[in-house]
Amino acid sequence: MKNLILKFALLLFAGTICSFQASTPTLQDIFQAALNIEILEEHFTKNNNGELLPLTLVSNDYIAKDMALNFAGKKVLIQSSIDKISTEKESVLELTEIKMKGKKAQLSFKYGEKTIKVRLKKKGSDWISKTVSLKWKNGFETQIVEQF
Repeated sequence: MKNLILKFALLLFAGTICSFQASTPTLQDIFQAALNIEILEEHFTKNNNGELLPLTLVSNDYIAKDMALNFAGKKVLIQSSIDKISTEKESVLELTEIKMKGKKAQLSFKYGEKTIKVRLKKKGSDWISKTVSLKWKNGFETQIVEQF
C-alpha cells in the first residue's frame, strides 16, 4: 500500500511539473510575434534599393544566442553585446528589457536614437502583438496592432 501511495504521489508530481511547462511561454514565440509587426519595418534602415538591411539583435545576455528568429524573410543574427557590429551594413536592435507576467509580455528595445516598446498578450496558444510605442528625440508614436 505504501508503494502504491508513493507511485501515485510521484505521478501527481510529474503531472504538475508537465502542466506548468506546457503553459510556460517560450521567449522565441514572444520575440517572433514582436518581429512580425509590419509597422517596425517603416522605422528600420533600408539600402539604396529600398530593401531592409539584415537585422542583428543585441541580447545583452537576456536571451540565448541560438534562438531562431526571422525578420522580413531573413534570419536574425543574435549577438550578446554591441561590440564589433557594423551599423552601416545591418540594422541593430538592442534589447533593453523584458517584462513577463502571466499572459502579458512587454519587450523594450533601442534602435539608434529610438526607443521601441512592444506589448503582447497570449490568446489561446499564440502570442498577439497589441501595441507598439516608438519614442525618439522629436517625436512619439503609439499604434494599436493586433496580429495573429
